Amino acid sequence: MNMVEHLDSICEKTRHIFNEAKEHPPLFMLNMKNGIALLPCLWSKKEDKEIYVKGIKQKIANNEINEFIFIAEAWTKSCKTYSEVNEEYRKHGSLEFAEGKREILMVQYQSFNESVMFIAEINRDGDEVTLGEWEKIESYNKEALSLGLFDNMFTKAVAANN
Repeated sequence: MNMVEHLDSICEKTRHIFNEAKEHPPLFMLNMKNGIALLPCLWSKKEDKEIYVKGIKQKIANNEINEFIFIAEAWTKSCKTYSEVNEEYRKHGSLEFAEGKREILMVQYQSFNESVMFIAEINRDGDEVTLGEWEKIESYNKEALSLGLFDNMFTKAVAANN
């Protein structure tokens, strides 16, 4: 199975789950040698996330994972330079506390050959929670403006083993 071919239907299923529950737990869908595996993300702090990063990068380096989809809610902020993004993290510790940030739901696909992300803005007004339209972003973040822990995992895994 090539997961990238199913991204549209995965985005719509993700939207359905979010609309029903008004949230979406972080989840990895891993295309492994022996089939698709679902990996729920049960972290409570950044160090827990780093354990996931290390484990997934090792499986990529060992050719155990061909591609994956990562689904999660996140905070984002548009910045013009890498140093500006770093400054936001340094000042606030998280984009959650940065001025001008947006809350999003993302569906991120990665493989050795492709990186595609769909994001939809989460709008909260009291008990009313809605999800905006999907925006497709295609890139390996060549300008390094994305600091997400799970960005460019295949590139990072290969670089770490060279």
